[in-house]
Amino acid sequence: MKQLKHNGQISFSMFTANGLYRKSNGLKNKEGGEKRQSAARRRRDRRREAAERREEEERKAREDAERRVQPNSLFRLLDRCHNSLSQGIQVEADATLTTQGDAADPVNRLYPKHIVPWRDFPQLQEQIWDKFDRNIAFTMRPLFPSDTQIDYVVTNIQNRSIYSKASLRNFERHTVDNFVEKVIEVSRDDEPLRDEFGIQGRVTFYDRTNPSETLLENSLEQMNLEDARTPQRPANTKRGRG
Repeated sequence: MKQLKHNGQISFSMFTANGLYRKSNGLKNKEGGEKRQSAARRRRDRRREAAERREEEERKAREDAERRVQPNSLFRLLDRCHNSLSQGIQVEADATLTTQGDAADPVNRLYPKHIVPWRDFPQLQEQIWDKFDRNIAFTMRPLFPSDTQIDYVVTNIQNRSIYSKASLRNFERHTVDNFVEKVIEVSRDDEPLRDEFGIQGRVTFYDRTNPSETLLENSLEQMNLEDARTPQRPANTKRGRG
């Protein structure tokens, strides 16, 4: 009898332990399943966020590309010309790589004998801005070269140092004259501004230098430049014995 009771207690204890084990194992499986589901949700959230970021970046890239091909307003044009073009000028610092000649004795060219301060320039410039301010609708209209067109000019002047009169003229033509001519052309087509500035006819910038003279000058400058870059051989060179 005692043995049966003892066996019964053992069987009951084993049953109880087995039940507790299954319950504990079930809880562990449940917790493990919840963790896996939570990790899966986090992965889905990360993928969704990454996809949203890519879509946002692609949208901004499309908008930026579309904006860059759109014509600029006057003030945007002036800002780009100043920061991207005028500030991009590079002057050759090595005198041996520049054209040779007497800058104080230009041949067949007009040149100033005296340089004096333009003291009333700020006042005159303010008068110009006042005229544009009275026509704010004009200054905000997209009528001028786009950022893409300006970027093309930037690529043409990058890494090109000013080493001669011809290279300086080219820089001025591409970065100043062409844009000023465009501003005057558009202003001429606007009746209020045409009257404000008294624009009559067409204003065109051009080089008054004779074409044959320009070709000769460019050839001479190139010759001087090539001569400057050619290393000179010493007259009497003897190889020593070591």
